[in-house]
Amino acid sequence: MNAIILCAGRGVRFRPLSLVRPKSLTPVDGVPLLEHTLGLLRRHGVERITVVTGYMADHFQYLKDAFSVELIRNPLFAATNNNTSLALVRDRLQDSLIIDGDLFFLEDFLPHVRPDHAQFISQPTTHGLEWELRLDAARRVVEVRKWSPTGYGMVGVSYWTGDAARRLAEELPHCAPDEYWEDAALRVLPRCPVYAACLETPFVRELDTVKDALDFRLLTHEQIAHQCSVDFTPVKLKGLTNNTWLVRNRDGELRTLRVPGAGTEAFIHREHEPLVLEHLRDLNITPSSRFYPGGLKTTHFLKKHRVSTFQDMEPRYFAQLAACLHRLHSIEHTPQDALSPLYIKEEMALYEARSGRALPPQERSWLAARAEYFDARPQVLCHRDLLPENILVSGAHGADMQLIDFEYAGFTDALWDVASFILESGIEGPMREAFITACGITDVTEKQQLFQMEILVDYIWGLWGLVNNYGDYGENRLARARLKLRTVL
Repeated sequence: MNAIILCAGRGVRFRPLSLVRPKSLTPVDGVPLLEHTLGLLRRHGVERITVVTGYMADHFQYLKDAFSVELIRNPLFAATNNNTSLALVRDRLQDSLIIDGDLFFLEDFLPHVRPDHAQFISQPTTHGLEWELRLDAARRVVEVRKWSPTGYGMVGVSYWTGDAARRLAEELPHCAPDEYWEDAALRVLPRCPVYAACLETPFVRELDTVKDALDFRLLTHEQIAHQCSVDFTPVKLKGLTNNTWLVRNRDGELRTLRVPGAGTEAFIHREHEPLVLEHLRDLNITPSSRFYPGGLKTTHFLKKHRVSTFQDMEPRYFAQLAACLHRLHSIEHTPQDALSPLYIKEEMALYEARSGRALPPQERSWLAARAEYFDARPQVLCHRDLLPENILVSGAHGADMQLIDFEYAGFTDALWDVASFILESGIEGPMREAFITACGITDVTEKQQLFQMEILVDYIWGLWGLVNNYGDYGENRLARARLKLRTVL
C-alpha cells in the first residue's frame, strides 16, 4: 500500500495561521498535522509516501530525511484546485491512499481499508457540510450529494486500486481548473465499482478554518496567538467577550489579533464589521484591519497610542471625541446599503426573549414607545460600544484619536453613541455637561431625549449581560436603567 498526501493549497480559509506556515504543518499537540499522519502511515508499513506541495513548498523539505517521503511540487497550486495536484502523480494511484493534508486523526482508520476494493473511508457528518455518499446494499457508492449536513460524508481519505484507480488516472487531466479531484472520481462511479467503509463514530477532523480547530478543541486561543506570531511572544490584551493578543506577523508588523469568544456568533454578526469599516476607510478614525474566516481579525497596532482613562476626561478630549463622532455619524443609512438599520425596539425584543426577562407593563410600554421614536429618526453609522477602552489617544488631549472594535457597530440613532460613552465612562455633573455641549446638545428637549436614550442603552446592555452570563454586569445595568426610568414615569 502506498499513500499520496495533498498539501499544495494556500489555506486561504485558515488564515491568519496559514500566512505563517502551510496549514498541513500547523502544530497540534506540539506536532505538525502532517507528521501525525505520516507517523500513522509508517506504523502500518505504508511503503511509498508522496507529498504534493505548492504553497510555501520549502517548509516541507525537512520531511524528506525525517520520514523518507518524496516531495512533488505543483506549480499551478495558486491558480487551480486540487485536481492538478493529484494529476501530477496519477501514475502512482494504483494501490494508493489519497489523504488531504489538513486532517487530524482521532482513531486509526487503516484497519478498515479493504485492499481489494477502491473505497472512500467515511464517517457521519456532524460538523459543517460534506459530500454525502449514497450507497446500495453492498455499500457501493451509487450517488454523491454535494454539501450535505447529514449522512456519511467524504472526509478526505480514500483508497484506489484496480480498474477504479486506472479510470481515475485517465479522468484527472480532463478536470476544469476549479474542480476538485473528487469531481473526477464522481465521473468514474458509473463505470466501475467504488465502495465506502462507513465508520460509525468520527475518526478524523478536517481543519478547514481556525474556528474548526477551536470547535474541535485541537487548538486554544493562546496557541493560535503563538502560531500567528513570528519571533515575538504574544501579549494578552484586555477583552470581555473576545480573546485579544498583540502579535507580530511575518512582515515584522505588530498587530492585534482578535479570536472570537465561544458562542459570540449568537449575538454578533461578524460579517457586518468589514462592511462597517469599508464605510470608514477614508475618515481616519480607526486603524486598518484584515478579516479572516471564523470572525478572526488583525488590526494595525498603534504604538504611540494608548487607551483612554478617566484622567483624560476634560474639555479638549471631549471636543476631539465629538469631532470623531461627527465624522462617524455623517454616514447616513440609504436603501442601497448592505447593512440594515439596527432598530432599538427589535433589539429590545430579541434580548428580552433570549434572557427571559421583561419589565412590568408600564415600564416596558414606555421603553417601547421611546424605541419607536428613535427608530423613526435618521439612522446613522454608530459605534454602539463606546467605552473608554475602545478610544485610543495619542498626543496632547487626545489630539490624535482613533476608535477601535466596531463589532457591535451599525446604523441607529446618533444619540446611542453619546449615551453609550456617558454610561461607560461614568462621567457626571460638569463633565457630562461639557461632553454633551461638545456634541452640540444644548436644547432642553435634546437633553431629555439623551436621558431617555441612556435608559434604553442601559436596558439593552443589561439584558445582553444576562444572555451572556455576565450576571452582575447585567443586573447592575438593569438596576440603573430602572432607577432612571422611575424619574420619568
